[in-house]
Amino acid sequence: MLRNVHSGATGLLAACLLIAGVSPARSSTSAGSVSGYEDSPLSIAVVPNSQKAYATASFSPGSPIAVIDTGKSAVTGYVSGYYNLLPGYVGVSPDGRVAAALDYQTSAIYIIDTATDAVVGQVAFATQPDPGNGYFSTVAFSRDAKTAYATYRVLGKDDPGLTVIDVENKKATGSIDGWGISIASSPTQDKAYLTAGSEVAVIDTKQNARRGSVQNMQQYVRGFGAYAAAFSPDGRTAYIGGSDGNQNPAIVVVDAAKDTATGAVDLSEWAGCGWGGPSVFDVIFAPDGKTAFAQLGGAGCRNPDQGGTLVIDATTNTPGGTIPGLPLGGWTRSWSNGTSVLAASPDSKRVYLALIGQFNGDRDYIAVANLVPAIAKTALPSSGPAKGTQVTIRGANLQGTTAVYFGGADYQGKDLVVVSDSEITVTAPPHPVGVVDVTVVNPGGNATMPNGFTYITILPAP
Repeated sequence: MLRNVHSGATGLLAACLLIAGVSPARSSTSAGSVSGYEDSPLSIAVVPNSQKAYATASFSPGSPIAVIDTGKSAVTGYVSGYYNLLPGYVGVSPDGRVAAALDYQTSAIYIIDTATDAVVGQVAFATQPDPGNGYFSTVAFSRDAKTAYATYRVLGKDDPGLTVIDVENKKATGSIDGWGISIASSPTQDKAYLTAGSEVAVIDTKQNARRGSVQNMQQYVRGFGAYAAAFSPDGRTAYIGGSDGNQNPAIVVVDAAKDTATGAVDLSEWAGCGWGGPSVFDVIFAPDGKTAFAQLGGAGCRNPDQGGTLVIDATTNTPGGTIPGLPLGGWTRSWSNGTSVLAASPDSKRVYLALIGQFNGDRDYIAVANLVPAIAKTALPSSGPAKGTQVTIRGANLQGTTAVYFGGADYQGKDLVVVSDSEITVTAPPHPVGVVDVTVVNPGGNATMPNGFTYITILPAP
């Protein structure tokens, strides 16, 4: 689903953002903004296999849905047929043919033809909510794009459940009992995860029914409260974001085939970032599956610089630091105040984030974080004993490095230290004698030095 996100007020950042490399480790990025966007960004959805995205504003009556050229990072128009409404979240079908945008004013879902950028249908909720007594959460599609799902939170009343939408016929066909905060659909299985605090419900998207819940989350994070969910592009893994019992940020790793938690991303470095609500209020995977991004609430951190958008090496479930140069902050998915993950570009090279004025010097805009590949120039010493030795690697864009391989992923270096954006140190692992490539693993893009290190035999002294 979108992986969605939020915020709100006015303005546009025209200048590029300053890149900073401070502790905790930061990923290698440059940052700018979407030109021509002058609203308060709430949600953005990228159309697969295209250079198009849609952005909605944050609870701003009469605000249009912007059409964005992701290649140029610029607004190129607006969705026709969506006027004088109160926009909510937007999602795009897996096949890219249609989008669904929620509207708070009419308590309806609007279906958009992505080929024409026009509204082609309006769907009422299966259980019509009171427009003044609740708010939408998120929208998602089944993997075959035939069905859409929308959650709705009602304040002070029983929740109306998850609305099921027949996309082709543009009508609600029923609802699934139970409340939910956020919904994410599997790209490879007929299932979705619906987060609901202490529970993550498993939704059968063929039968449109609940069929159990994700197991063993509390085994890995005590007191875990689930808020956001995302599936990896291959459908094998899901990340469930939220907080532990002390409102520290937490991400549970789930085996999506078994609907069972298998571990957690180590976020101990960001402990103390709770703010009375979920500490991880959004999480997405990049389309290439190698990287994930999570939004940490920063306003309640012991060190406010700990908040922001976290970059995760999804191949190892290892955090690699936060995106630099962006303001911090956070609250909840539906009422977030600050920096929120929005979406990743189809080529996995850019991340779009919504930022609002409350924490950004009264400026609202959609930021574009361009992931910059690491550059590895030298490894010193360039040779050492087969049992391993400490190596200093110098280059550029090395902040956020999560691993160094000596001759392949089976030979990962130990004791990695990111000294600066241009230098890291690592202990080469034991390896047979010979010449090996050295690969620096970085969320902005890996860097490989062919024949970068030679394992040699050290003869005993005579």
